[in-house]
Amino acid sequence: MKRAIIRVLFGECDPEKSWESGQRKSVDSDIVKSCKEPDFLAFVAGEKNYSMLHNLMDPQRIRLVDKNPWPWPKQVLLRNKIHLIGIALKDYDEVVYLDWDCISCRAAESKDLERMWLDLEVGQPIRSLGWKYVRPLCLWRKGHIRKCANTGFLYARRNIWPLVEDAWERTNRHLNDEVAVTRVMDDLTEGYRGVERWTELYDVIWARMRAPRCCPQTMWENKMTNALWVHYFR
Repeated sequence: MKRAIIRVLFGECDPEKSWESGQRKSVDSDIVKSCKEPDFLAFVAGEKNYSMLHNLMDPQRIRLVDKNPWPWPKQVLLRNKIHLIGIALKDYDEVVYLDWDCISCRAAESKDLERMWLDLEVGQPIRSLGWKYVRPLCLWRKGHIRKCANTGFLYARRNIWPLVEDAWERTNRHLNDEVAVTRVMDDLTEGYRGVERWTELYDVIWARMRAPRCCPQTMWENKMTNALWVHYFR
């Protein structure tokens, strides 16, 4: 199996819009921290974004896949994330994707990464963190509509990604990648089966949130022992 740990970078902010500028400054701060980590590849859209990373990390770990910073329109912001992960999965059989604010919490030795890949390859073809959001997201469910995948850490195999792209089209074109990922997970189990079953099938011990929201106690204890990354979730 050909595999990689990846991050993606796309987009540009409008300097006339203070909210966009503030968001990008926050992301840029996370990028500076994350670029110190040696174990990931960056898939990038936009020449300015490429130049930024070129000054922060080994250029051999950067892939400029599109000179346009918005391969998909800005109005469907996070469809660009789905797009770039899909490009990575054309080169790799399986990937672990990390948001820029999903930062190493302990040094990952080669044996840790080997254990992680062995664990991931025998489970479901797509896995992530879990979270309970304030706003309702999973509107196809009759209940539990705020419990959703959090893709600050995401594991995916090549053969599952077309289903994510399709789920985005039919579920939430106006929303984000996490809703599409959650829809695929629900489809694989013929519906949401509760937090315990979801955790058993889809959650991971290799990353954690800052707090155990929507995470059973036993899983949280396993995360505290094994997690290599913490998603700070700004």
